Amino acid sequence: VGNDPLTEGSSRRIAISNRATGDLFYVDTTYNTSATFNGAGNEMLYIANTSLQFNAPTELWVSFASSQLVRQVSSGSADNVRDDRAAWRPGSEWVAVARRGYSAAETRGSQPYLVNIITGESRPIAYSVEHSVEDMVWSPAGDLLALVRLRRWEADGQTSTSDVYRELLVYDPVRDELTPVTRGASEPAWAP
Repeated sequence: VGNDPLTEGSSRRIAISNRATGDLFYVDTTYNTSATFNGAGNEMLYIANTSLQFNAPTELWVSFASSQLVRQVSSGSADNVRDDRAAWRPGSEWVAVARRGYSAAETRGSQPYLVNIITGESRPIAYSVEHSVEDMVWSPAGDLLALVRLRRWEADGQTSTSDVYRELLVYDPVRDELTPVTRGASEPAWAP
């Protein structure tokens, strides 16, 4: 991910290199972009902030490397949400995203959601008004999701707490079960 020297300074794009041929494929994006690939490496999900404003709603897009097609998965403006991070579930059409809603009923922090890249269907997982998700990574088999969340608010979801901590949890999507692992963790990773 980097600045595009051929356009204005605030413009961004993602460059994908085919190491076998040396060809470069560019996905033009916008300010504040992050990306994740599916397990085969032939599809890329990226998050784009199209308003060029900090903390604004974002959109999810999928780029298909084989055909160089780009398709929008969700619209942050229409859905009134901001997706900050994403982790592609290996071998599936699902990604985990850290999503923050902007309606009055929403919490102040990002919550983990599963989003289907084909249908756009989304559903919350491990929702907690006291926490904000910071990082997520799927196991290599795609059967478990490790996530780190930060406790920042009291049970009302609005009042700051003095008991601030990070915790590592593992989510099992088949059982819809969340298991605490430890406190004080960051940057989760799975051993191959």
